Amino acid sequence: MLKIYLVVFVIANILQPFVVHGCFLGVKRRHVHVLNLLPNNSPPLTVHCNSRDDDFGFHNITKGEDYQWSFCPNVLGSTQFFCRFWWAPKQFSLYVYKDDQSPLRRSLNVWAAKSDGIYFANDRSDSALRLYVSW
Repeated sequence: MLKIYLVVFVIANILQPFVVHGCFLGVKRRHVHVLNLLPNNSPPLTVHCNSRDDDFGFHNITKGEDYQWSFCPNVLGSTQFFCRFWWAPKQFSLYVYKDDQSPLRRSLNVWAAKSDGIYFANDRSDSALRLYVSW
């Protein structure tokens, strides 16, 4: 039994740098951005994002700000992040990353709130943003 514990300990120490500095076994780190592209002088965009394991709390994003986070998807392929968006009386909820749903499983997911709805792109350029859902 001691040999099994020793083997597990050695393997854990070998793999530890991968977990600390990057994703496990070469899985690419994922990035999610939430942008406020609402009109000037409008109320801030409020978002609340979470996964099954992490709750990022409520954030008020002012005009032009970028709320972002990055993570390593789990090896089971079940990682998902869900956000609720509020702007004045309007609100909407959606998955901002989901392992089993293309294009939401790409390495970069950019979400932007505009006056007519929530936009999405897998690219940081404004021209790549497409209306995903109307308010």
